Amino acid sequence: MSKEKLQEKYVLYQLLNQNLESLKQQMQLVEQQFIEVKSTIMSIDDLKGMGEKNEIFLPLGSGCYGKGKITESNEMLLNVGAGVFVNKEAAAAKSLLEKRVKELEGAGEEIQAQMERILKQMNELGVEIQELARGEEKP
Repeated sequence: MSKEKLQEKYVLYQLLNQNLESLKQQMQLVEQQFIEVKSTIMSIDDLKGMGEKNEIFLPLGSGCYGKGKITESNEMLLNVGAGVFVNKEAAAAKSLLEKRVKELEGAGEEIQAQMERILKQMNELGVEIQELARGEEKP
């Protein structure tokens, strides 16, 4: 009976550990999106302040940039999902992105709370496993 209980607890511990790793990956994705959105907001602000200096470097990919000129700094194309883009004024685009930042912050906080709950469960379970392994069952 004790050996079965020990195996059951160990399997549960492994499942919790897998969930924790999955949450860590989700957190990394949320953090990457957060950084990307914040960077985009900064870029929108930079465009406003360009004035006559309308020549910029455009990212082409793989660390390569091309020179380009901004002809309209108050109009943006914004991806709203599923490959759909809409025309937005810079202020409206920035507002939507700031809303996205808040959503990402909330998602990050929720993931962090889940991770803390799982870690607490794992710590408690670890103690139980050690006690069972020593042959000391809790009452």
